[in-house]
Amino acid sequence: MKEKEILDRMKDLIHTCDYGIAKHGEYDDLYEKDKQAIEGIMKLYDEEKHKLKINGTIEDVSAMIVSAVRYAIGRRTYIVSWTCDFVEKNLNLITDKDKRVIIKDLKSIAEYGYGDDYDKADWLRLLEILNSKVNSNEE
Repeated sequence: MKEKEILDRMKDLIHTCDYGIAKHGEYDDLYEKDKQAIEGIMKLYDEEKHKLKINGTIEDVSAMIVSAVRYAIGRRTYIVSWTCDFVEKNLNLITDKDKRVIIKDLKSIAEYGYGDDYDKADWLRLLEILNSKVNSNEE
């Protein structure tokens, strides 16, 4: 069986299993023929099920991230760390324009304070990361 056929069959079987109507052993014969391929496909399928799918443009997502940063500014809760970590891990979702907006926002709050010391460390780390990213894109 070709990989595409195995993938299609496994998707059907997993989909069926998701709805609880598959019989035990339904794919035993297929499984024995190509155990490694099926395990790999099942892993890929599981990863696919957990991927985020968003309707909208990159500009929409970027604007929502700016909004999340602005919400977190001044908070003294876990949201600061979570937001900074999310932004750092998802710089590819933020337009260069919005990176500059976040940089400006973070610089402007310096005179009022960044919150608790650990929040300040998170904000300054994010500011440094954004500055280096924007500067490297401009070169």
